[in-house]
Amino acid sequence: MMIRPMAAQDLSSFGLDTLGFTVRAIVAEEDGVPIAAAGVIHTEPPYAFAHIEEPMRKYPKRIMRVIKDFDIFLQSNYDVVYAVADVGEKNAPKVLEKVGFEYHQTNAQGDVYRWHKQQYH
Repeated sequence: MMIRPMAAQDLSSFGLDTLGFTVRAIVAEEDGVPIAAAGVIHTEPPYAFAHIEEPMRKYPKRIMRVIKDFDIFLQSNYDVVYAVADVGEKNAPKVLEKVGFEYHQTNAQGDVYRWHKQQYH
């Protein structure tokens, strides 16, 4: 498995529509096929997203690697990011918390989580 920056053609392979907003993301691929993506859509405020294809679900350790790489990606590029937990993904809150998101509020979109850059001294 290789982790790389997301390219424009990856958006369509995952069926993602950014509604014209800029996106920065990472993609996990296996044998040249994208099987997971995690990134940030540059709305105001910025919102995180993730998408996991079925082949990736068989590899919990690889999922943890993507989570770690996504945390590094966030730390390197952002101060504050929000995410909405996908109600169709039972592990969404747990995965968001592993990345460092904390429950923020519930609104019409669902449960909103907030991530902020950690300050290390």
